[in-house]
Amino acid sequence: MESFGFWYKLVEDKDDKNPEFDLHVNFWFLGDILKGKVKNPYLDIGIKIQNYKNLSNLVFSFPFHVPQKNLVDLASKMSVKNNASIVFNEECEIETQKEYTLIKIPGKEKTDDKKLLIFPLEQAVENIYELTDYKEKSYITVKFDEFRTYLKNSGSDLERYSDIYIRFRIQNIDLENILYFDSEPFNKSLDSAFSGTRVLDFKINEKRNIDKNITARMEQKEELLVEFGQIHFLVMEPSSYDMVSYTQNQMSCRELEKDLWNEYLKVDLEDKFGHVLAYHWKKKASDQSKISDFSCFAKINYQKMQMKTVFAYVLVVLGLGVAGSTIVSATPLINTFSQRLSGGYNIVNLIMDLALAVVMIFIGWRVGRSK
Repeated sequence: MESFGFWYKLVEDKDDKNPEFDLHVNFWFLGDILKGKVKNPYLDIGIKIQNYKNLSNLVFSFPFHVPQKNLVDLASKMSVKNNASIVFNEECEIETQKEYTLIKIPGKEKTDDKKLLIFPLEQAVENIYELTDYKEKSYITVKFDEFRTYLKNSGSDLERYSDIYIRFRIQNIDLENILYFDSEPFNKSLDSAFSGTRVLDFKINEKRNIDKNITARMEQKEELLVEFGQIHFLVMEPSSYDMVSYTQNQMSCRELEKDLWNEYLKVDLEDKFGHVLAYHWKKKASDQSKISDFSCFAKINYQKMQMKTVFAYVLVVLGLGVAGSTIVSATPLINTFSQRLSGGYNIVNLIMDLALAVVMIFIGWRVGRSK
């Protein structure tokens, strides 16, 4: 699997405060959670930047093609108190200034409270970001130079804030065989009709797994790979699925508070769909070094039952029944040639019944093999 890439370019007149980055990624397998009501997963990406004013631009590269219609800015979602609180896992307060939102995140002490400026991709400042396609991949370039110029010329009070948060969603894109793949047993039409294994391989800033043409562009423009202070990666799956993690980062798990996430997801996580578990991998930088890359490899064992699976098995059983009945009925024909002459069970009936049995078994087998 290929890797996501995050890199940046500094302004020429930067001060002595280097930008610092935290990354939040939520991978929602909504097709499993909502029993097919939503076909493809949601991939939510949020990045917190301290001292963003020293950035000229920030680039996100995707190991797949992202059409503009499938990129959703979540800034408006973050302007809702409940959404901000569940994303940051803190009791946040919301302030608004014109079309911009400030989130106050409480610290241990009142003086430790921090304010984050939610940075919209869709805003009054034109061309604040650019979505570029390269072959079968895409990348986003966020242009902070344009934003700083706007704040300076408008005399906005927002100029005094140095920490920002960007959050967006990739949706309605089939990410199978890009971020994960489904592996099925050798006897596909039997065991895999009721079970399977999903292999998840998520990577960030693993340079050897980023397209060489994209890294060449990065080096040509003197851009640097982002090094993170913290990375949070969460995967949401039904509670009936069994997650096995093979990454060195410790995984925790909790039940998702479904009623809290309905407005944020714009779907209804009804109780009839069952419980949802959130698997959480967290990596934190040490005092000596930041996080240069991140990977998560996991296997998800799941059970499944679909109407077409039941239909396939019914066809196979009926076909076997017809075949068995035909063979039993044909036994006198094999032993007594005179029965055919007397108008009893004849060879045409035998061939037609066996053909019907073969067709039923074949259709059932083909349906059972299909996903």
